[in-house]
Amino acid sequence: MNIAAKFIFIFLLFPLVIIAQGNKLTIKGRVLDKESGAPLEYVNVFLSNTTIGTSTDKNGQFIINNVPFGSYNIIFSYVGYEIQNRSFYSYNPGTLNFNISLNPKTITLNQINVTGNIPEDWKNNLKIFTKVFIGETENSNETKILNPEVLNFIINKKADIFKAYTDSTIEIENKSLGYKLHIILDSLVYYPNGNINYMFFSRFEEIPPDSKEEELEWNDNREKTYLNSSKHFFYALVHNKLDEDYYTLREGLGNGAKILPEDLSITSNSDSTIYVFNFMGSLAIKRYINPPSYLNFLYSFVQIDKYGNLLTSVYAVQTSGEWGKQRIADLLPENYVYLGN
Repeated sequence: MNIAAKFIFIFLLFPLVIIAQGNKLTIKGRVLDKESGAPLEYVNVFLSNTTIGTSTDKNGQFIINNVPFGSYNIIFSYVGYEIQNRSFYSYNPGTLNFNISLNPKTITLNQINVTGNIPEDWKNNLKIFTKVFIGETENSNETKILNPEVLNFIINKKADIFKAYTDSTIEIENKSLGYKLHIILDSLVYYPNGNINYMFFSRFEEIPPDSKEEELEWNDNREKTYLNSSKHFFYALVHNKLDEDYYTLREGLGNGAKILPEDLSITSNSDSTIYVFNFMGSLAIKRYINPPSYLNFLYSFVQIDKYGNLLTSVYAVQTSGEWGKQRIADLLPENYVYLGN
């Protein structure tokens, strides 16, 4: 299989919940066993793709204070139970309550014994998965899967479709950006036309640097990664900074007419926290001397928050070109703050 740099990322799967106004943004609630009604202790509760999370106490209760404004998926994960996922966004102080009941499930594992003889086809499938999921950028060179044995693969040779799944959490270490990621992989499918559909929930953990020099290197790499990301483009787009940040846009795959910022249709809500970008088709995007990236908008509009996060639901945008090479190794927490101008 050829690993093509084109994929569809699933951003949100559930309706958004708006937080009411209050003194501060706090998330709290309780998690119970759906069958018995008993409280569940040590349930992992975290905001996907962030460093923010906690676990339930002996009464099944949890609280997360001082959550930065933004859009999130909150995940409830516990061994032996089905994962629960809720989505919300807030740009005003407030409190959100989640009372969750988890369904028990039967876990069937078919893991590879890494201490024994590993089948050759599983090794080859792992190489494919690593390229598809971790990526092929500079950051990927220092990113590795710590527990590959939890992965299982299904190959449909007739249809030439590659699937990966696991009932466990995938542990990934990114020594280029200084994070350890705990990833719940919901699905990954790689198609013969090069499209990659995948959806996952990730929790970031800061790795303690061994030296001040390593800390500075990680900070530099994080800034570079952010500035070369589609999130930075969307931020510049909604804040009318495309010219200031040296972006050039063309219709189609780069041979179409040049698009000026004033040609774009962008509207916002009353407090300028949510923007609507009205566009359907392909955009070729270039910044400085970087190779071009391409965004194919499958709907007539997408919603973007003021931080550059896409809010539109499943299969909204196809990415190819330079950004199409970026995967887990180039992922930053949503609560990452860029301190530049």
